[in-house]
Amino acid sequence: SRRRNLFGFAAIAALHFFHDCLPERNCQLIEDLQSQLSASERLACDESLLFGCQFLYFVDDFVNAKKLLMKIAGQRGSDFDRRVQICVAWVHLSSGDGGYCPESLDEESLDAHLIRALILQEKNESQSALDYLNRALAVNDTFAPALLEKANILIINCSWEEANECISFLLDNDDNLKALQLKCLVEIATVGRVNSISRLSECIANKEPSCAWIYYQTSALFARSSRSVSDVQAIVIDMSKRACEMEPSNSVFQIEYAHCQQACGKVPLASQTYNEALNCDESSVEAICGVINCLIPKGEYENAQQQIEFLEVMHDYGDCAPLVHFLRCLASQQRGATKDQIYDLQKEAIESQMSMMQRGHHDVVSFYITFNAELAVDIANNILHHGVYDREEGSSGSYEGIDACVGLLQHVTSRVPAHFKARALHSKAKFILRQFHESTESLVECRKINPKHFGPCLAIARIQIAQGDVTGALTSLEEALSVDFSVQKQVLYQMLKAECFLKQGERIDEASQILTTASSLSHQTLSGCFCNWGEISDALTVRLLLSSALRHLGKNVEASEVLAQAREVFGQNKADVVQITLAESDLAQKSMKFEQAIALLNTIEPESSMFTKSQICKGKIYLTNLNDKHAYIQCYEEIVARVGNSESFLLLGDAYMAINESDFALQAYENAMRKNPRNINLTIKFGNALLTLHKYKEALHHYENALRNMPDNTDLRYDLAKLYVKFGRLDEAVELLESRLCYVSDLRSRDATNVTRMERD
Repeated sequence: SRRRNLFGFAAIAALHFFHDCLPERNCQLIEDLQSQLSASERLACDESLLFGCQFLYFVDDFVNAKKLLMKIAGQRGSDFDRRVQICVAWVHLSSGDGGYCPESLDEESLDAHLIRALILQEKNESQSALDYLNRALAVNDTFAPALLEKANILIINCSWEEANECISFLLDNDDNLKALQLKCLVEIATVGRVNSISRLSECIANKEPSCAWIYYQTSALFARSSRSVSDVQAIVIDMSKRACEMEPSNSVFQIEYAHCQQACGKVPLASQTYNEALNCDESSVEAICGVINCLIPKGEYENAQQQIEFLEVMHDYGDCAPLVHFLRCLASQQRGATKDQIYDLQKEAIESQMSMMQRGHHDVVSFYITFNAELAVDIANNILHHGVYDREEGSSGSYEGIDACVGLLQHVTSRVPAHFKARALHSKAKFILRQFHESTESLVECRKINPKHFGPCLAIARIQIAQGDVTGALTSLEEALSVDFSVQKQVLYQMLKAECFLKQGERIDEASQILTTASSLSHQTLSGCFCNWGEISDALTVRLLLSSALRHLGKNVEASEVLAQAREVFGQNKADVVQITLAESDLAQKSMKFEQAIALLNTIEPESSMFTKSQICKGKIYLTNLNDKHAYIQCYEEIVARVGNSESFLLLGDAYMAINESDFALQAYENAMRKNPRNINLTIKFGNALLTLHKYKEALHHYENALRNMPDNTDLRYDLAKLYVKFGRLDEAVELLESRLCYVSDLRSRDATNVTRMERD
């Protein structure tokens, strides 16, 4: 009888909740239960009402829970009142009541410590939150909620080892479902593999077999942070499918199932599932995005555009904003948008994705679902693959897009350090920016994540070729062979090996044979994040290298045929046509057909990113082969007229210096320095021009001013010391060099030698 009195109110509340949630509601029964609930509330003791409050808290009925708590708070002894205050705290905290103050909580209570920690974490005071959690664990080191919350905070702060210790301690005693989720997340983030995913799947099946939400949440977590991990895909798609089967009318679960289907390459099935989700909720932005994402790979661009226009009417994309902007970008690329239009859409996608990734979440699972590392990587991959290189010369977007892409990828790797593709794309972006050291560092991390992948070795070889280190590149190619001997059949491997032979000027015939084989396969096998790192595709590069090899062998006719075939294959892409034209011009020049070479270069339009290079090539022909200095300078003046930046004036100055027109060179360098006053290369060239004109005092004044602005530059210090020697100011020269030797401990070998020699002189 006592137990019936104690749990009666909570039992009626549970029955009312259960019947109210049924798909086919019995309104009369629910009304009767509501009457019984009201009567029971009037007769129930305080203990019974507290149990009822706890039930209402667990089913998220915070409004009625607060009403009951106001009725019973402060009516009994201290122990009961402490329990009431704990329940009050949990209800207020879970309902998002930011104004709740926990001062009335018992200082020694485990729940009190945990609640205070949660409140502090909501205020982003992580260290203070950890202090309260540690207090709780000092009282009871197996207190699971405190251990889980501590691991949660540590993961959000990227303290992986400490988080793993908390999780492992929990899992030593029990297969805690939340702990297993976090364990898998830590594995994904730190090693790029999910060793515990099967254990997590079994745990859900055993402990929460009928909870569709758990299946959905787990699927969403791993589909957005580790889509490319092979041992995750099958389990994730199974979990999302189970959630759908349990609640077939839930559009959110259907969308997740479709998302997983699409990630596994099952686009037709995904399209069907997205449409089923739309039948349940026709206003779902995410479902419409999914439909669009299935239309684009199928080439149904007009249908995709219509859906996008329908989305644009909605204005509010919610959490789908990054995906909407990304899909607009994909559709525009296929429908022939201009490069600037595509760049603007890419920029919108990056900005909205960065905004989502920086959004605060106090639950780490929700944080990583919103973070959506996989979408960020897709956006970055698109930027690096489309429309980056042939933007208009001097356009502000030329490398802004790459810089933004680097920032996006760095944000991904800060939260998922072992994301292999993000690391590889980061390396690619740094390669495009000619930042070879950082590019190599990312590839070293790739090799740590997956030592059995030959891609990083090939990419390192590519970097070494760009740096002129052919011997190192050949060594890296050998390392790729040791990782996977089948790499020798890869077009990229063949291309890089042949390029090494061509750079060495040896084994040209063998390089030609390799490239002939590669050119017949390139359209089939060149794909992935380690391919197409240059200004043109690797497939075209193979043909251009083959043409070059044939030319070196004296087979100009065959070389010309290769370029003609390349024009047929790649003629639809303007940037590729420009590269072919440059190669054809070079071949004509080597064949002593100078007028033909110039005529080809004249076809390259000023809007092309290769315009500057074409003018430089044309100028070289005029000066070296035709001895026409006026036409030579005119080429560089056209560059200045078209671009007008500091680099163009620098090129013009160098051109004047090449024909001993130092006065005009000086004017060009001055114009360049006005646009970029802290460019060390410009500063030194301007000084050299002054010296060439024997304007020694002006040069001395120039170098002294430059050194005041850039005191750490060794080249400036060295040139100024030479001038001091010329003027007989030997003590000042020695003092200048000695101060540099004391200041810098890691001078480059050339600088150290020069400084020592000048000091001796």
